[in-house]
Amino acid sequence: MAKSNERKPSEKSGSPEGSITDSIKDLVRKYFSLIPFIRKKELAELVTDPNAAIAKEIETTSVKRGYLDLVVPHYISCGVYIALMLSLYAVLFLGLYLFSSSSRDSMNAFVSALDLAVITSFLASFAIGFAIIVAIVLIMDFLILIFSTAVFFISAKIFGGKGGFWKMLSVIGSITGAVMILQLPFLILTMLPCVGYLFAFTFAVGIMYLVYKLNIRLHGMDPKNAALSAILPFIFFILLGIVLFVAYILFFVYYH
Repeated sequence: MAKSNERKPSEKSGSPEGSITDSIKDLVRKYFSLIPFIRKKELAELVTDPNAAIAKEIETTSVKRGYLDLVVPHYISCGVYIALMLSLYAVLFLGLYLFSSSSRDSMNAFVSALDLAVITSFLASFAIGFAIIVAIVLIMDFLILIFSTAVFFISAKIFGGKGGFWKMLSVIGSITGAVMILQLPFLILTMLPCVGYLFAFTFAVGIMYLVYKLNIRLHGMDPKNAALSAILPFIFFILLGIVLFVAYILFFVYYH
């Protein structure tokens, strides 16, 4: 009897679902290709094909690369957020200037009072403040990366992980940068009430999923232990946040 050439129902190639998934992945790759100063292809693959990308990162990454993969997207996110805020304020002031005579008079008086010395002083102060912020972000990102990786690493060891700390730190840096870039177009939504919490939640879920994949690849865990090991640190971070918040409230109440 001749073998049938018909595809089995379980085969997904050419299915509408597969076509939609491929289209989304292509869109994500094109989006990442537009972002400057990052490893476009590698970070995009962490999102579109995490299994293969994480396996490759484990073999080729370094602490320096993972750190830069985190810091550069962080600077880009800060730049985009500042640009959005400045645009919002510019529209606000323009509206006040056009539709409020008292605001228009105040703004005209302010502009007329400006001179070269005032502008020079403002620009110098801005440059110094910007340099300080850049330095703080560089230091804080590295310290936060070490602390968060230590928590993930301890959790991995609890569930039988076998991988190394610095390798995990390097890949987590790249993972965090990739998720940060992926969320970049939605930064404007954080200006809406309560949306910032949803934004932070989706960010955490994205990191959690990729750390789950990393636990399987780097630490040789089974899926169940890999998932538990990825979830446990976020429970710890939530509890830590609650403790710090309560401590802040008690401190504020006590001293005021």
